[in-house]
Formats: sequence, C-alpha cells, structure tokens
Amino acid sequence: MPAVLRITGDRFALESIAVESAFALEEAIQSRKKRFQPMDAPQLDATYCLVVSDADGDFVPQQIEEADAFLEANEKALQSIFNALPNCTRTLDFSWDFPDESFGQFNRFPTTFLSRLIALDIQLGVSVYGVANGTDCFQSPIALERCQRDDRIASVVELLQRPHRRRNNVA
Repeated sequence: MPAVLRITGDRFALESIAVESAFALEEAIQSRKKRFQPMDAPQLDATYCLVVSDADGDFVPQQIEEADAFLEANEKALQSIFNALPNCTRTLDFSWDFPDESFGQFNRFPTTFLSRLIALDIQLGVSVYGVANGTDCFQSPIALERCQRDDRIASVVELLQRPHRRRNNVA
C-alpha cells in the first residue's frame, strides 16, 4: 500500500481546494461513508488523501525517500493549501508490511525529513499490516476473499489426504 498524506478539515473548503489543486487529492472512502450515515448533526469535516509514494509496504526505505522528495519538491504548494485550511489535521501515513514469519522490524527517518514534517506541521503515522507468506491478504476485499478461499481449499485437501479409519460395527 502506498504512503499517503491525509488532510482532515472543513469539508467544503477541502472540496474546493481539491477541485482547484494541481494535486490528485481524493476524498477518503471512510470520509464519504460518514457523510451518508444517519447522525444528529451534519458531517462538516472530511478527509482527503494525496499519495506521496507509490512504493509498496515491502519497500520501506523507498517509501521514506519518495515521501521526503515529494515534500521537498512541493513544500510551497502544500503550505499554501495548509494556509487556506488553518484548522486542518495533516498526517503522513506510511503503510508497511510485516510478514508473519518476522520477529521485528527497524526503520529510521532522516532528520531532514522529520524537520520538513515539523515545518509543515504534519503528523507522522505508520500503519503496519500483517501479511501471510509474502502475500498481502488485506489490501483489498477481493484479495482477502481469495486468501480465505485458498485456505479453505488447503483445509479440504489436507482432510482428503488423511488416512481413512473404518469403524467396526459390532451388533
């Protein structure tokens, strides 16, 4: 999964900025769902996402490097968006894979990257997703369904391969 910059704030201001911006800002699915749920008060906030690294969660150093390069190249444009949204929350969320056979993981963030986040008032987030046997079963509902189906098939095959026991019916 890619690394994304999430911007949460006034829905109408974000919609306007998303239309006018040169960035590919898209409203988060969860944000759209909230608007259509019955609530006592109307949903005034929204969350928009901007992909800052397309590198997969297996390539953590590449995600960090690409995110840093994106922030450096677009610092002024991002700052103007953030100035138009003074009360917005900004989080750069990395999506990292954690294989089930791993015992731990170490990653580091360069201080220049952290300084850039601080200058832009962006929070740092890291979402870690467990992956089974090098296959990310959680990246989409379809992939999850395929993994579950494969697990069911493997269980049936294992069951069929077991030796049969006969019962002696004694009357």
